[in-house]
Amino acid sequence: LFERGGRGYGSFELSPDGHYFATIKEDSDAKTSSVVLLAVADGQERELLSVNSPEHYRAFGYMSWTPGGEALIVIKSRQSEGDPYGERGPKELWLVSTSGGEARKLDIDIDDWSGRIRLHPNGTQIAFFTGKQSRELWVLDSLLPTQTASK
Repeated sequence: LFERGGRGYGSFELSPDGHYFATIKEDSDAKTSSVVLLAVADGQERELLSVNSPEHYRAFGYMSWTPGGEALIVIKSRQSEGDPYGERGPKELWLVSTSGGEARKLDIDIDDWSGRIRLHPNGTQIAFFTGKQSRELWVLDSLLPTQTASK
């Protein structure tokens, strides 16, 4: 399905409909970090969003699909000397459309989050790790606004 040397890609998250894998692609030559989709059917790659170094998207377990697969939640951070993974710098939570819409920063302070994130299948809660020396698992309710039916 997918073979590109295994370098430069983060963990893979399967979409709710099973048609795409989402991942973070790091390009050390171009100094970019991108949120990309890979089609399960043919491996075609589509870039959704990209930032230039020192900003980057967290690559391993720091993204989660929304229930309908219309967006991804990702963590963006800033790398610095002595902190290549952006662990100590400011972090932001972003909602990235999978259909080409604008990405938007979510107004949630995640500076103390230290690990993987996972959105609940109903889309109203997110589980995340926090803590410095030990890990704690927290749940945040009402993360995304409820969607209203259009007329």
